[in-house]
Amino acid sequence: MTTKTKTGAAIPVVAKDAGMRAFECEVTGEEIPLPECLACAQRGAPGCSMFPAFIHQIVNDSRPHNFSQRLAKAHGADFGISVTELLYCPRKFRLKMAYSWTEKPSDFYARFSGTAIHAALEDYEGAGIAEERLIATFDYREKVVLFSGKPDLVTYSDAGWLITDYKRTGWPPRSSYSYTCPKCYEVILSDVTDRRGIGGANKPLYCPDCDENFRRRQVHQITHLPEAKYAHAMQLSLLALLLNKNEEQYASILEEKHGIIVSDAPPVFSGQIIYLGPRDILPIPVDIDLDVARALLRTRLDALLRPELPPKEPLEGWECKYCPVATQCDTAT
Repeated sequence: MTTKTKTGAAIPVVAKDAGMRAFECEVTGEEIPLPECLACAQRGAPGCSMFPAFIHQIVNDSRPHNFSQRLAKAHGADFGISVTELLYCPRKFRLKMAYSWTEKPSDFYARFSGTAIHAALEDYEGAGIAEERLIATFDYREKVVLFSGKPDLVTYSDAGWLITDYKRTGWPPRSSYSYTCPKCYEVILSDVTDRRGIGGANKPLYCPDCDENFRRRQVHQITHLPEAKYAHAMQLSLLALLLNKNEEQYASILEEKHGIIVSDAPPVFSGQIIYLGPRDILPIPVDIDLDVARALLRTRLDALLRPELPPKEPLEGWECKYCPVATQCDTAT
């Protein structure tokens, strides 16, 4: 449902029954109300690996699904969206405002483990600012939009502002490899992360310019260092966009809490993502691009604030696979 305006803009309205209405039972596949799922786990949940503390955490999640709209209303804005929501597929964002859905408790495990690690790390701020929500309001199509985000950690030095974000993942970024032809030096294969079998008898490296196959030991290998995932890097640029709007507020906090004086010079931003993998910790620096962040913000708002549903535009391939409103997505017009 949307509310139209004279300018043709449309403000999405959260339906009364929108949100997760029930769990999908891990054993039977049937819908089960959240309290009943918790009671079942407390009784031992025959055939189910879910345990009471885990279900309790999901049921008592302190952040409602319409958090951004509540925040917008509290600040007198017409529409609210967070950095995380902006990075989601815009079609999913709109559908989750209009429909109810079910999810398996196991679908929350990755989010649960990530939240648990964040909770353990957010106590540290050093000489910076941890978990302080940034808010910016602005006019868009004669309506007021509230845009918000909460960096894990922001610090300041002579080099400028540094935004740090923690990511718990089972698949941290890996080095990639490119191969160039030993004769013409053109790239014949790139973006390889698994080198097993490459350039062997069954997977020769073929150069179309030279019309010749090569073994891996014959070609030149170029190693590329791991890079942050696109959506994660974009998240930092969007947070920097918010920090740019709130620099005076953050500078005041730093001076009051840590005695740090922020320069009057134009702000400089950089970022780093610390990937917390199953065995290793991988810090990756991120270049901040405010222009690209502004462009994405405009593109997403243009798609979200119109009467028709936006198209599918996930930034990450896994999003459709785990989308709780996938059924509605396929049938909605």
